[in-house]
Amino acid sequence: MFKRAKYFNGGLGKRIQKTMETMVRIILFLLIPTLVSAPATAFWYFFIWKKDIHFPLEMETIVTCAWLASFVFFYGLIASVIFGRAYDEYKDMRMSVKRHDLDNFINLADEEVSLLAYILLFVLSFSVWISFACLQYPSLCYGFVLVASISYVLTLVFFVIGEIDNPCAGFWYIKSIPDEWLYINPKEYRKERRERIKKELEEKEALWQKKQKEKKIIILLSEN
Repeated sequence: MFKRAKYFNGGLGKRIQKTMETMVRIILFLLIPTLVSAPATAFWYFFIWKKDIHFPLEMETIVTCAWLASFVFFYGLIASVIFGRAYDEYKDMRMSVKRHDLDNFINLADEEVSLLAYILLFVLSFSVWISFACLQYPSLCYGFVLVASISYVLTLVFFVIGEIDNPCAGFWYIKSIPDEWLYINPKEYRKERRERIKKELEEKEALWQKKQKEKKIIILLSEN
């Protein structure tokens, strides 16, 4: 019942428009990685395939079973950890918007995956790519399909993590964020919040000391 009520919320034209916008965004989102994967595949064709640069047949078993397998394993491990961290923050930020929790939103607004993590992911991605690129393929067709597909997937993973890591802007951002929140400087907001909390604590401390003095005066008067 709840799903039907949610699905039929709004007119037919609005639902069709929203569906079309989402489809266009998905198509563009899937096309953007080709801006990197296409040049990478062209580089493989002109500078590796055409120049007949590849691992010797005697090394291919070692390369595929040991070297490539190790890089793929570590790449999958690191990519899953980075993606999981970025996605957890993305979900937390969406919940902050739904709850209208500005403080938590600001705390997450400038949180980003470390540059060192991106460097590590890039090095592992390049190692996986060069391992596939330097294999000796029986024909251009097989080599093109494998190199192009691995180039696209590696770029897509990088692109997805980058988009999730910055949900306030970019291509796939959170639409429900209030516009006024986007103009807030997180560092200045946290500074003002610390000063406000400090001032409140000082006021509470002063009030407590005042009450303590009043109690002492009352005790002295009662003794006299």
